[in-house]
Amino acid sequence: RADHLPSELSGGEQQRVSIARAIANKPQALLADEPTGNLDSSRAAEVMGVLDEMRRLDGKTIVLVTHDQELADRFATRVIRPRKRASSTAAAGLFQAPVTTNQAPSRSRSSQVRSITPGSDPPL
Repeated sequence: RADHLPSELSGGEQQRVSIARAIANKPQALLADEPTGNLDSSRAAEVMGVLDEMRRLDGKTIVLVTHDQELADRFATRVIRPRKRASSTAAAGLFQAPVTTNQAPSRSRSSQVRSITPGSDPPL
């Protein structure tokens, strides 16, 4: 599909091209917003395998944003989650709880789960 224009590629193909372009320059840190969002489960596993290998073998920092809890639990060494306020419907009301630190569930390595408050720097 190398001869096709970006508009002629599927969403998943466009996603994989974007990821390939992002890692081609061998960055020290990679910011990935829903990198598996448009991918089927086998392609998502493939992409996450590449990102995990970059982290483990090359020591790269990867900041991954996802709504997929299973993905976060499986690949993350640290998880930061917003804490919701049940009575709020405004987006600003989603992050009113103070920063907390807990052990991440079902992780064999020492991961941490943190909640953040917007406008503050979470302790790392």
